[in-house]
Amino acid sequence: MFQSKVLLIGFGSIGQKHYKILKGLINIKNIKILTSQKKIKNVLINFKEIKLYNPDIIIIASTTDKHFQHLKYVNSILKNKIILVEKPLFHKPLNLKKIQNKIFVGYNLRFHPIIQFIKKIINKNKILSSEIHCSSYLPDWRNRPLKFTSSYSKKLSGGILNELSHEIDYAVYLYGNLSKINVLTKKNSNLNINSADYANITLKSLDGAMININLNYYSKLTKRFIILDTNKLSLYADLINGFVSIKNKNGKTSKKFFLIDKDFTYKEQLKALLRKDFRLLCQYKDGLETVKKIKIFMKK
Repeated sequence: MFQSKVLLIGFGSIGQKHYKILKGLINIKNIKILTSQKKIKNVLINFKEIKLYNPDIIIIASTTDKHFQHLKYVNSILKNKIILVEKPLFHKPLNLKKIQNKIFVGYNLRFHPIIQFIKKIINKNKILSSEIHCSSYLPDWRNRPLKFTSSYSKKLSGGILNELSHEIDYAVYLYGNLSKINVLTKKNSNLNINSADYANITLKSLDGAMININLNYYSKLTKRFIILDTNKLSLYADLINGFVSIKNKNGKTSKKFFLIDKDFTYKEQLKALLRKDFRLLCQYKDGLETVKKIKIFMKK
């Protein structure tokens, strides 16, 4: 049983997910929630109570537009703590001065066993190209009408590139520094939001590999997959259903299956925080680079 004291700032869908998982990892008395929601147990009334509670780990799961002010405040009153900011780090490039804590960003897909499997393959092969795809139906994300969620407004969420920035993060994590070739974002559907719901990003690695990222959140088909072509093999990786299909240059095909549930990567990320194993976590500087990349991608 982990003994760390945890503070959750924000109690929307992702904050509730963290809380549910944490209850199975640590004593419930060691979890406090800072939220404006009513009828929530284990709450702190206001930000002034944070220092008195003195948590070991702080998870910032407020709306994206509030991340910077909440992180800035916590970083100013606490030292040598572990802070996880939900992805994306900020809604636009901002610089936090005088960092006094270990800060990470919640790109939990780095803990997906398929991402780690692909990373090992990349270390042994020359990458030619890769297709990365993520599609889902935004109204299914939360149990509230879209106009009452942060996704409704680009100001609150940062838009599709921020909302689906997992793919940008793990593309850089897998393939290294990537330069922009072309980016298209647009409002394609009749979803009740005032920002783009489609993005197609074409990038190039330092080794000349072409990387294409396709994102949308209007599809009724929930898919998250990677196609990778190397000089020795090609693979199709299904991150949702947990399998990888590989075909080598001799035409031989093999499949590898991974037993995971939908919360697996969140659990592994939280367990890594609690045991202070930071190897797979996204560092603050890398999370900030992703925010800067998104800013560049948004420029026409």
